[in-house]
Amino acid sequence: MREIADLTHAAGALLICDAAQSCGMVPSSVYDLGVDAYACSGQKWLCGPQGTGGLFVRRDRFSTFGQTFMGYFGAEHHDLEGHFVPPAAARRYEYAMNSAPTVAGLLASLRWLSDEVGWDWIFARIAALGRYCYDRLEQIPGVSVHTPHDAMAGLVHFTVEGVDPAEVTKQLSERDILIRDLHDFGVNRVSTGFYNTHAELDRLTEAVAALALA
Repeated sequence: MREIADLTHAAGALLICDAAQSCGMVPSSVYDLGVDAYACSGQKWLCGPQGTGGLFVRRDRFSTFGQTFMGYFGAEHHDLEGHFVPPAAARRYEYAMNSAPTVAGLLASLRWLSDEVGWDWIFARIAALGRYCYDRLEQIPGVSVHTPHDAMAGLVHFTVEGVDPAEVTKQLSERDILIRDLHDFGVNRVSTGFYNTHAELDRLTEAVAALALA
């Protein structure tokens, strides 16, 4: 990401990072990444409520990233002719009211992950489970794993020869095993959260093996 940021800035452009599937899965220090803006989902790897998320904008880019929509908190001062002065901080980008309970839920989750679980353990655990899942799937005849083994963490993409990804998802769901199929890419995806176990991944791969051999 840092290399992409450097190339982007050398071309005189800005880099906005969609971190929905990375924040909480891998270390993501926004200043080390060199991004100008960074948006993430709260309900995925961060274990927060649905409808939550976060947006980071570099402070020295505030004059570049203007508001598309204006809300009550997006202006420190305004007049009836449409002139306004935005707040000095990130609150300028809040264009609507927040749901206080969901925001409180996300904050509680972040504190729990940081203070009790520990980010270093989380990142290591997710990556270890991802590699374990990869290795188990790779051993199944008729299954192809498409995620690069040396550049992965907790997302493992695979296909079962002769079985549509949507059908794989459906049949696994009937066994209380929840994964996703990505229609645009024609693959299935396993997400290995830190809260998953090796036994659960064994059950997953045994079910996939049964499909592949059917």
